[in-house]
Amino acid sequence: MSEVTDKPAATSPVCTKRHGDVLMILANNPPVNALSAAVRQGLVAAIEEAEGTARSKRW
Repeated sequence: MSEVTDKPAATSPVCTKRHGDVLMILANNPPVNALSAAVRQGLVAAIEEAEGTARSKRW
């Protein structure tokens, strides 16, 4: 079973959950999870987090 770590969305409608080497990006912007500026900013930050982790794991 892999360890799950959560990065809470303090003020962002986007949060991340890590399951081992997998980073899940979750959008929570009801009612339709529309791509508002805050959601787009949260997605960019989450993707940068994933890219940073991937770079640190390269051989």
